[in-house]
Amino acid sequence: MLMNRTFFLACATVVTLSIAATSAAQAQPCSEKPTERERQECRIRSAIYTVVSEAEAAAARAKQQQAAAALAKQQQAAAARAQQQQAAAAQQQQAAAAQQQQAAAAAVTKPTATSSPPEKSCGVTEYTVDGAVKFRDTCTGKWIQQDNNTQPKQQAATQIATQLGSTGHN
Repeated sequence: MLMNRTFFLACATVVTLSIAATSAAQAQPCSEKPTERERQECRIRSAIYTVVSEAEAAAARAKQQQAAAALAKQQQAAAARAQQQQAAAAQQQQAAAAQQQQAAAAAVTKPTATSSPPEKSCGVTEYTVDGAVKFRDTCTGKWIQQDNNTQPKQQAATQIATQLGSTGHN
């Protein structure tokens, strides 16, 4: 890259000096120069001038492309920031909606001071162990054992249910 810049700088210097040295009377096509040496000098100057002009145009195009690329990069960055902000706002809205739903669900499921606890399923279960019948109240955990040999089963069950029912559980 350094060599290209140095070469173009040298070319620009030669062209500038040659243009300054050329007067209006000397401005004529290279083919009309009287000697071969002057024609060659003229062609060299023309080639250098053409190369320098093309290099200047290429440099200007490169500078414009760099500016356009920088602008596009800035626009992309701005679009990315805007998209991130929109995503963050959407997440905040979702979080707020989730909190509202949780609060609403908690309000529905929280027992209040005036509400009563749920009813337990209470009852009497019957077991037979070694010929004896055992009755157990599932609410209180109390149990009574009745021997089958002394009373008929139906009479014993009625008596036990009466005794367990007196505790207030059905």
